[in-house]
Amino acid sequence: MRCFKMSGQMRVARILGAQARFYARKSFEGDTSGGASESWTVTSDDEAGSGTGAVAPLKSLATRLNTSADLVHIYGAVPGGFLRSLTIPFLFETPPAGTRNSWWSRLGKGNAVDEDTTKHPIPEAVDEAWFRDAPSSRRLQRVRIGSLGGGRDLRRMIELSIARFSRFRDDIDWDLFDEPPEPAVFDKLSLWIDPTVEENDRDGFVAEALVAGAPVVAAANRPNVERLQDGRCGFLVPPGDPNELVHAALTALFKDELAQPRLTAARESRDRFRSANRLEVLQRLYDEMVQ
Repeated sequence: MRCFKMSGQMRVARILGAQARFYARKSFEGDTSGGASESWTVTSDDEAGSGTGAVAPLKSLATRLNTSADLVHIYGAVPGGFLRSLTIPFLFETPPAGTRNSWWSRLGKGNAVDEDTTKHPIPEAVDEAWFRDAPSSRRLQRVRIGSLGGGRDLRRMIELSIARFSRFRDDIDWDLFDEPPEPAVFDKLSLWIDPTVEENDRDGFVAEALVAGAPVVAAANRPNVERLQDGRCGFLVPPGDPNELVHAALTALFKDELAQPRLTAARESRDRFRSANRLEVLQRLYDEMVQ
C-alpha cells in the first residue's frame, strides 16, 4: 500500500500486480512518487510484498485496506479473490483479463477507467527526464529502428517487416528492447515503431518516443490513435499489416515534407504528457468514487 493525502484528506492505496507490464509499472511509479510512505506489489496468488521488505497475505492486506484506506488504485492484474475481499471502492486503469464476468458485475464498486466507463479518462504521464531537447539530426550511417518488447509478442510482425525492408534497403537495423531504454538512447535512433496487434496494448513506449522528439510509426489501436492525435503527431498503420508499416516507416525516414509536420506537432503538444495533468484528473476521479 502506498498512501498519500489528496483533497479532503483522502487515503489512496496503490497495488501493483505481479505480472504488470511497462505501462502499469510506469503509472504506478509515477503516481506514487510524491512522498508516499509505503508500497505493495503482488508477488503471488497469496502474498504481497511491501516497499520495506515486509510480506503480507493478500486476504489480510485486503482486510487492512478496508479500514485504513478510502480507495484502492490497482495497476495490472491481481487475483480475483483479493478484489472480492475489498469493501471499499477500487479502480483499474485498464480492466484485467477475465473480469467481464458475473462476479465482477455483481461487485458494483469496481471501476474500469477507460473512455467507455468514466467522464475523466486518465491522461498518460511521461517522466520529466524525457522532456529534453531532441537531437538536431537523426541522419546516421545506418538506419536504426527501436521498439519495446517487454513481454509482448512482436517478433513475427518485426520479421515480416524486415523481410519487406530488405527489398528496398540494406542499411536498416531494428533493436527490440526487453526493457524501456534511457532517453539518451533515442539520440541514436532514427525511428520508433510500435507494431502491436493488440487492441488495448499501451506498452509500446510511444508517448516517450513522442516527447523525446523521435519520428513514430504505430499500429492504430485505441491508445496509439489518442497518442498520435489521429495521425497528426506520427504515422498510424493498420495493426497486423507489415506492408503498411514498412511503407509508413520509409515515409517517416526519407520524406521530410511529410515527416517534419508530424514532428513539429508532436513537439508542440508534448506538454499533454506532463504528470501534473494526470494527477489533476486522478484527484477528480478519486473524489467522485468516494462520494
